[in-house]
Amino acid sequence: MGNGKWEQVKTLQYARLNEDGTYDFIEADVTLEGEYVILRPMNISLKGYIIDGKYSDSLIKIINRYYYSVEDFENVFFGTWDDKKLLIASLIYRYNTSIDSDLGALTAREVSDYIKKYTKAA
Repeated sequence: MGNGKWEQVKTLQYARLNEDGTYDFIEADVTLEGEYVILRPMNISLKGYIIDGKYSDSLIKIINRYYYSVEDFENVFFGTWDDKKLLIASLIYRYNTSIDSDLGALTAREVSDYIKKYTKAA
């Protein structure tokens, strides 16, 4: 990941690493009713979350929301430090984003078109 290019990192999640070390995310999700929704795009900085190689209390809280513990997160993760930072940024994004209610429920095709348009324009 890099060069400011958008990459698909999960089935419905796209991210890019910016020159300043921050990450941009956009994602779609499927509701319990089976409808597609767009999650609000966000720019995520790891500043304040990782300090001298250690996780802040707020990051530990976020990790614990998605994993049993920080130790569990560390044990299930395999990859480079850059991959880990992307995963951490993704967790922070998911924790802080919300559904873009202005768009309402969309079809799978509409989601695909919206994300393509967004990642080309942004």
